[in-house]
Amino acid sequence: MKKNIQRLVIMLVLLVGVAGQSEGMLPDGKVNDEQKFDESLSPALVVAAKDGELTVVQNLLSQRANPSARVKFYTHDFISGDSSYVDTALNCALISGHEEIAQLLIAARACANQLDSRNAAPLAIASARGFPDLVKLLLAAKALVNACASNREPALRCASAKGCAESVQLLLAANALVNAQDYNGDTALITASDYPKNTDVVKLLLAAKALVNMQENHGTTALMRACFFGCAETAQVLMSARADITLKNEYGEDALGEVRREFGYRAGEKGYIDMVRLLIMAIVESEWEACPLEVIKEEIIPFVE
Repeated sequence: MKKNIQRLVIMLVLLVGVAGQSEGMLPDGKVNDEQKFDESLSPALVVAAKDGELTVVQNLLSQRANPSARVKFYTHDFISGDSSYVDTALNCALISGHEEIAQLLIAARACANQLDSRNAAPLAIASARGFPDLVKLLLAAKALVNACASNREPALRCASAKGCAESVQLLLAANALVNAQDYNGDTALITASDYPKNTDVVKLLLAAKALVNMQENHGTTALMRACFFGCAETAQVLMSARADITLKNEYGEDALGEVRREFGYRAGEKGYIDMVRLLIMAIVESEWEACPLEVIKEEIIPFVE
């Protein structure tokens, strides 16, 4: 019902074409004297972008809808009562996965750095969604590669979490800060180490001089994350880059401890078996006194044999 009402609003705006134009703004904040925007079309544009209505978006833009407008919407529910939020057409298209509409809005010179009420920037959203073509377009449209909103989510960390090597390469080539941290202290390398299929991204970040032993707010390193999530191949890459197996987080856990914590639940998974073999070899080779051989023999080796 609500979606039908929104579509009705779009059609009415298209038919009526109410006047009320304002000066258009370029992505760099300068006034475009050659173009005037009809701001009354902005709510319909945002709704159409969110719903994936490509033809409607094209029509609205041809009628001079502002592709960079920030539109406030009001909602009501029985729990939180009245509330409002701000959306942009570009961010809505990106979040909803409507890649073609996002391309259309960028071509119409939508602001590449416009935040919505979630403090999300287009480049971070495109990176998180795994849209390398849009990342390239946004960078060409002067998106700020290292900009962070209140949640301090850099685009590079978002792309690394998604495991999109192409986006990571584009962002690094645009001088993204490889060791930038989010609100939790996670770097792109720490985040990428959470996922078994992200080994190529980990290699790219290390080649860009990511700090392999950097710790997040609670002291966890990329190696600890790889160990916890059973990413044996990633752990091997990190250890080849001289990841320190002796570092501990604020809970007193080291890389081996992270594996031991999960062993009771996931001992049968190949990633964890490979991980333990890898760590045992590293411990034996380094003669690591902090890990008694009794612990290896009694608690770990039985799972591996």
